[in-house]
Amino acid sequence: VTPLGKFHVYAKYLESWSIPYQVWLPWASYFNGGIALHGFLEVPVYPASHGCVRAPLEFAPTIYRFDTIGTEVDVVN
Repeated sequence: VTPLGKFHVYAKYLESWSIPYQVWLPWASYFNGGIALHGFLEVPVYPASHGCVRAPLEFAPTIYRFDTIGTEVDVVN
């Protein structure tokens, strides 16, 4: 479950290695601990991540360019 609340992007990586899940996270923008908005090949319509916010790979580079360090991230239900 992705925690609800207001956060801010504090780190960005073109590619970030997820140690617990052994997978590359492209265009990752971290906003809450190890939780990031990142590109992913598959984005189902139901919750399927371990807290991260997945973006379709074709949109992830645009989102990554838009959000800067300090960008507010509002996670709502």
